[in-house]
This record gives sequence, C-alpha cells and structure tokens, in this order.
Amino acid sequence: MKLISLHIKNYKLFNDFKVDFADDKATAVFIGKNGSGKTTLVECISIIFGKLFECESLEEIHELQFPFNFNLRYLLRSEKIINTSTWGDSYVNYYAIELAYEESLKVSLFESDKNHTSLSTIATYLRTNGHSHEYLLPSSMVVYYSGISDVIYNLFKEYQTENILGSLDGDVKIDQPFYYFIPENFPLILITLLSFEFGDVPNKLLSKHSIGGFRKISLSFKRPKWAKP
Repeated sequence: MKLISLHIKNYKLFNDFKVDFADDKATAVFIGKNGSGKTTLVECISIIFGKLFECESLEEIHELQFPFNFNLRYLLRSEKIINTSTWGDSYVNYYAIELAYEESLKVSLFESDKNHTSLSTIATYLRTNGHSHEYLLPSSMVVYYSGISDVIYNLFKEYQTENILGSLDGDVKIDQPFYYFIPENFPLILITLLSFEFGDVPNKLLSKHSIGGFRKISLSFKRPKWAKP
C-alpha cells in the first residue's frame, strides 16, 4: 500500500489538516516539536485501518463510524498469475481506493480507467472478479512508534483484545493484519523490510543507511496469553 493523500477535520490538534503523499518517494518523514501532531497523525491512520480490518463484509465497511471526518486515498497492488499449458505469466495490477467520511463512510474504487463509487457497483465488481471486501484493504499494516505517548499502544491493545483474542476460550476471530512494534524491535524490522523490498540486505544497509553490520541480534519469543500450552 502507498498512501496518496489524507485530510482530517476536527480531531485533537487537527482542525483542517491536509497532507499529500503523491510523489515518487517511498518514504515520508514528518518532523516537528513535541505536541505538534506527529503522534495524532499516526493515531488517525491507525484508527482508520484498525476499524477497516475489523469488518467482515463490504456492508460493514459502509456502516463504520469514526471519531473524526476524513478523506483518505491510497494505492494498492495485486499480483496475478495466469497459468498456460507450458508456463505461468504474472502481472502486477495497481488500483486506487478513496475513503470519505462525514457522518457516513463512502468508498470509491478506481481501477482500469473505471470508477466505482457506489456500494452496489463496487459489490458487483468485486463479485464479478471473484474478490471479497478485503480487496479494498491492504493485506497488513505495521506501526512502529518510539514516542512517549501510549495512545498508539492502547489502540493496538484494544484491537488485539477484541479481534485476535476473540473470546475467553482463545478463539481467534480474524487473521493478524495489524502489527505494532516498539523501539526494541527496530533492528529486526529494518532487516525484514529490506529483505522483502531489496533482497540483498548487507549492501542495502550499507548504501542506504551506512550500517556496516550488527554486533548481535536478539530474538525473544513469549507465548501469548491466549495460546494453548
């Protein structure tokens, strides 16, 4: 997923906040003093996608309620493999999603020079092409936060409690699409992301971040509370 633009109205520090991500850069950096709204920006994005990930149908997405008005546009890609008698051809398809919320949520899908801007047309398009509502969402979202506020952690904890833990017997309602990491996880995150994007981790670490290596990497695994012994 690549964010294109975000417009937030009337939430905490944001009265009429707009940010445009639509350029060729893969990374967007926000620099500001404490209390300038950096955490609030991450919080808003986490709230939006956290609620979307909870939905089990397109109808549930349209019925969502949010604590602020917003307009969010983002780009998704899907890779398809077409099998032939001798080999399989693959191609990557890019399409855009727009979410506009003001008392109710409106979803728009833009793909292959066609605009689908109503619940019925989107439902028909998804059904015709064998997609579920998840086609409108990123497969996952990773949040890494090193600030002092616990607001992002509390959002993630609430999401985990309601959707991953499921019920008292430990049943999991949905797959895990929302990940939250703390500063102690940074080396592992960096290596994982570079491995996924570039493959040649040592050279990319050196050329992009001037990191020649690590003295050590520690992995600590703990059994989650809901796991069976």
